[in-house]
Amino acid sequence: MAKSRKKGKDKQPKTSLMTKLATELEVPSEILPGVFRIELQETREATVDGCKGILEYKDERIKLKLSNKTVTFAGLNLELKTFTNERVIISGYIAGIDFSE
Repeated sequence: MAKSRKKGKDKQPKTSLMTKLATELEVPSEILPGVFRIELQETREATVDGCKGILEYKDERIKLKLSNKTVTFAGLNLELKTFTNERVIISGYIAGIDFSE
């Protein structure tokens, strides 16, 4: 007997319309407005595409403005290696990443 699902109980994150559009058109999602991409190289480096600005920059925390969210990188000896055309590269020891609205 199949179990019924209750509305609102699905814990999967919603996929944005722009991300779905990028998938259907087979284009990189980071080129569409309002879409960001984060790529990690272990705990030593993060590349963020779609950055709109730097909100906080400290040795132990870097907070970036994305289109409709903010992302905070926490760790040790964090520094911005690159900040060009909505691309940021952060180096140092990245201990955690937090997203907020």
